[in-house]
Amino acid sequence: MKFKFFASAIFALFLWLVAVAVATGEQTFAQSQVFNHGIAGDWDVNSNCVAVANLMASKGVKTVIGLGDYGYEDTAPTWWRTCLHNNNDLTQPKLGPGWSMWGAIGNHERTQKSAYMGVFGQDSPVTSTIRDKHYQIFMDTSENLLTSPDRCNPINYKVGTPQYNEVKLLLEDAKAWKDSGEVNWISVSLHCNIYSSSSQHPPTRDLRTIYQQLWENADVDFVFSGHNHNYERTYPLTWTGTNYQICNPGQTTEYIDLDDKDCIIFFTVGTGGRTGETLKSAPSYIVPTERTLPYGYLNMGIDNTKGEVRFQMFKTDGKTISDFIVKRTIVAPQTNAAVSDPLGQTDITFSPAAREVCNTSCR
Repeated sequence: MKFKFFASAIFALFLWLVAVAVATGEQTFAQSQVFNHGIAGDWDVNSNCVAVANLMASKGVKTVIGLGDYGYEDTAPTWWRTCLHNNNDLTQPKLGPGWSMWGAIGNHERTQKSAYMGVFGQDSPVTSTIRDKHYQIFMDTSENLLTSPDRCNPINYKVGTPQYNEVKLLLEDAKAWKDSGEVNWISVSLHCNIYSSSSQHPPTRDLRTIYQQLWENADVDFVFSGHNHNYERTYPLTWTGTNYQICNPGQTTEYIDLDDKDCIIFFTVGTGGRTGETLKSAPSYIVPTERTLPYGYLNMGIDNTKGEVRFQMFKTDGKTISDFIVKRTIVAPQTNAAVSDPLGQTDITFSPAAREVCNTSCR
């Protein structure tokens, strides 16, 4: 009798411990949920773009950031169906329900801007969106390639141009959201490469002079671009007024509070499916061990409870080229903010024209 009672007590204790472990595990998962953003440009319509999209799906990507040059000779709907949906069926997205995509416009979309805006659900090629506490700004550099096909010539986004003024407004808004604690990360996406090896297209140095100080003033963390069909990333860089300076020479695995130091990491991710382009000798600002030819995508794993982003460059051949973490000190959201959501799942998209409306209705 005593043995039965003792065995029953032990069994009851075991069940209780299991219940506590399960509950604790569920709570930990909810508090540390990671949101995966998949980043790539220069896609094409072929088996490679399909493989890249399948890889994103296998890694749990729900937000895709496009860096321009999608369908090339094909139309926007053809690229959209072929690369990002199963069996060319719009009811079968590869990334499953609840996925979304926004994209910068590349030189190969300059005659199909409205079509790509349609499939992305964007109201403008210069726009912004907030997803998972990540404020994303998209610039349009497509027209700047008309007179200079091998180099991004900033004829349409110099100081005082409409695009410059629009981007400036979005940067001001992004910083306000970050200062309020509702946003933890700010990125800028555009097609033209800014810091890269020469490869097929040399870096667009004029963009550094025009925009880098603006980006630093707005506490931008990351700048994503394509154009060259390969992958590279820089050390964190800051602008001195006349040139760049490396913030953390030799450091490659972890960075902390880069925005406090006015430091930005620049990526070239032209690996979505188009034939690769040769990687030439790397400038000193490029991390030499983190360069590769296609195909694959950059995974941005956002963990807002830890205040960190983990970047990994996944390739379709199974290799991982980059794997590093950026951390920042999290600011508690303001109590009067309407978008307070601890995991940052609120999804807001707006253009500069909607900025004043959003200032009163979104926050």
